[in-house]
Amino acid sequence: MHTFKPLFAIADLITLRIGLDTAFEIDDHDLLRLGMAWPKLQILELKDRTILSVPKITLAGVFRFVASCPDLEELTLRLNAFGDIAICARLGAIRPHLCLRKFNHCRSSIKDPIQVAAILAFMFPNLSTLSAEHYHGGPNGGLLDFTTADVKEKTYLERREKVEDMMLPLLKCHDTAQSR
Repeated sequence: MHTFKPLFAIADLITLRIGLDTAFEIDDHDLLRLGMAWPKLQILELKDRTILSVPKITLAGVFRFVASCPDLEELTLRLNAFGDIAICARLGAIRPHLCLRKFNHCRSSIKDPIQVAAILAFMFPNLSTLSAEHYHGGPNGGLLDFTTADVKEKTYLERREKVEDMMLPLLKCHDTAQSR
C-alpha cells in the first residue's frame, strides 16, 4: 500500500499504470481504498512480474472496487478466484458495471472456471476484451513462457483459458457491436 499512498493526493486521477518486479501487497480492503481515493479512475493497470505468489485480491474485492469507480473502462490486476465463489453471494445486491470494456486478470488463481466466467459475464456485461496475460519483463514482449512454470501454474493457465473460451461468444458480440 506504500506505493499508492502518495498518489492519494491526486483525487482526480484518471489513469494509473504501474509495473513491479514483485507482487503488489494489497488486499480487498486496500483495493477499495484505491477506488474511494480515485472515483474518477478510468484505467487501472497493476502489473506484477511474479511467478508463484497468490494474490490477496478476490472477486468480491474487485466488485467492491469497481462499484467505487463508475467510469472504469480498463482493469489489469491479478486476483484470487480460488476461494469459495459463494462469498460473492454474501455481498448483497450487486449491480453490473456497465463501463468496463477490458479486463486483464493476468495470472489469477482460478478454482472453478465455469463459476468465474458466469460471475464475470454478469458483473461486466459490456466486456469486449478478457485476457490473462502475465508480464515478467523478459523476452517475447514480456509475456511469461508457461512451459517453464510449475504444475500448479499450468493448471491455473488451463482454467484461465477455459474462462476465456466460455466468455468468447459474449466478447465477440460486444466487440462487433462497438465496431459498428
